[in-house]
Amino acid sequence: MQRLIKKNNIFNSSNNVDLFWQKKAVVSFVLSILVFLLHIHSFDMYEQNSGMPLACLKLLNVVFTRALGVIAVPLFFVMSGALFFRNYSNKVYFKKIQSRTKSLIIPYLFWNTLPLISLFIKFILTGDYKSSFGNTNIFLTIFHYESNFVFWFLFDLIVFVIVSPLIDLLLKNKAVAFLSLTTMIILREFGIQLPESVFFRGDAIIFYFIGCIIGKYYFDSFCKTDYGKRSKTISIIIFVIFTFCSILIEYNHIKVFNTLYTVFLLIYIASFWVISNIVVSKITFYEFYNYSFMIYALHAKIAVKLSEILYGLFPKNNYFSIINFFLTVLITVVLICVISKLIKRYLPTVYKFITGSR
Repeated sequence: MQRLIKKNNIFNSSNNVDLFWQKKAVVSFVLSILVFLLHIHSFDMYEQNSGMPLACLKLLNVVFTRALGVIAVPLFFVMSGALFFRNYSNKVYFKKIQSRTKSLIIPYLFWNTLPLISLFIKFILTGDYKSSFGNTNIFLTIFHYESNFVFWFLFDLIVFVIVSPLIDLLLKNKAVAFLSLTTMIILREFGIQLPESVFFRGDAIIFYFIGCIIGKYYFDSFCKTDYGKRSKTISIIIFVIFTFCSILIEYNHIKVFNTLYTVFLLIYIASFWVISNIVVSKITFYEFYNYSFMIYALHAKIAVKLSEILYGLFPKNNYFSIINFFLTVLITVVLICVISKLIKRYLPTVYKFITGSR
């Protein structure tokens, strides 16, 4: 365990570049946990059981899984766009494609192909294709995350990377960039957006494009490690208020105009980003912060099975949903970190291959 949480004191470094990359690792780890929380159904499993009032159970579900989780994917898109376009030009397009093939495309194809292996083994043993593969569409499973839904995010990123020359045209100057962003937001208000039959989130391009603008014109500000006492205080106040608002929206299923909700998420994300500087500057870096991709890739299937096992072990009283939830999170994260550590230590080439050298 001591090796698993190996320390690195680089957070105490005066080098802002080092601090930014360490901040990115920690923020990515936290966001991967938040994505994980969005996919936990511990509370849902106890809805038919006695104990606390159903309204309380649903409130706990919102507070622990969705209230803060709504910023996870949008911030991931913002970070991805900023990092891709911080030094982009069409001259380096193919170099960027080569880099993203290693970090995005290869892991995407690997993890999407993985579910087919067990089906293929069953086919080898039985010789019956229909009973082995059923209605599985092999093409969509490999190329469109049909059997591994969490990888819709990587699919979107791959598409955005491929069309980056077109995105770059909209970034030629700030006026055109912000006009393009405003147009995207307004069009979405009228239902004109990326087709959700292909892209899981129609607003993905909006948050990615915001990241592109940041990378192109404001990357130095994005990398700042000290926003000043006043900015930190304001960010904390905004973060608390917006978390409360997020709870109200999610709990009551309030329908908010797309434009208003996009602005809400942007402010929420900005406050989180500033606050993360406060935390990152005061903590010690541990190796497990680098395992965010593995948590993202493995959490869904492990957590579902684990939560079901715990449900069978505990009394059918919905107060135990809280224990189920926290044990599911803790055991899943620790297990994935241990698996990641072992693969990285004993099969480093494999680890780089399946994580894109993250």
